[in-house]
This record gives sequence, C-alpha cells and structure tokens, in this order.
Amino acid sequence: MQHTVDFEPIGRRGICPADESLLEAAHHLGVDLVSLCGGKGTCGRCTVQVIAGEVSPPTDNERKALSRHELNDGYRLACQTYPRSDCRLRIPPESLTAPQRTQVDGLEVTVKPDPPVFTEHPELLSHSRHNRHLGLALDIGTTKLAAYILDLDSGRTLASRGAMNPR
Repeated sequence: MQHTVDFEPIGRRGICPADESLLEAAHHLGVDLVSLCGGKGTCGRCTVQVIAGEVSPPTDNERKALSRHELNDGYRLACQTYPRSDCRLRIPPESLTAPQRTQVDGLEVTVKPDPPVFTEHPELLSHSRHNRHLGLALDIGTTKLAAYILDLDSGRTLASRGAMNPR
C-alpha cells in the first residue's frame, strides 16, 4: 500500500510506501532532513509534525527523544514513523540541513521601505489602535505557496506561512 505525503513548507509531495519511514520518503523526494544517527532513532534530529493523516504509533526511541507535550502536538521522529494514510507534515527549520533551511527561512533584509501607499491625514490615525501600514506579499510557485505580512513602516516581516500548491 502507498500513501501520498506532503512536506511543508518545503513544497514537496510524493508517494511513500507503508513499509517506508517518513525519513526515507523525505530523502527520496529531496527533502534534506538531518539524521545524524542514520535513521536509528537515537539523535532526535529528524523531527516532523504530523498535521493531518494517520501514522504508526510512537516508538520507545520517540518517547525518549520527545516530550509528552511534543507527542501530543503531533511531533514525531521521521525515521521511526510510517504512514498509515495520506499525510501532511510540517518540518521545523531545525530539522532541515543548512542548505534547505535557507530555502524556507528566507533572507531577512532590513531596508527602509518606500511603499506606493501613504497616509494622507496621519492625524486621523493618531486616535486609532491600528495605525500601522501593513503589506501582503505572495509567492505563488508551481509546488509551493508562501505569504508574508510586512510592516511597511519598518520593513520587518511580521508573519510568514508556506504550504503546498494544490494546483
């Protein structure tokens, strides 16, 4: 039996046989999860979060490496976890190798923005709580979608979110 596995926010989706661990599926799909122990479940570095779908029950190695709270929140070791249905996984940045982490984290560049919008009467906003200019940036790719909320006054990224492109 085979299942479809989505790795977010990397933007990779593919087939994972039921007898193949999520770590093996990740490597076949080009998702570079850190696995210092070679998939033995002892290093605790290949952590993923199961967002949707059914997977195998936690192993003893996972109970040692992850807290009860992490397990309750769906965190698992990819090398110890096998799909039981189609799954959607979130990969924490610290579980990715450095080159792939930069694809997800992005480069935060501090610049003074010069947006095409401005406040005509700033004195009218002084009594309002919502007196910041916010912008939305979208990156719509063939495999990945990303959205960023930006503070147009400071140029800081306030929030970002990525997901697979369902096409």
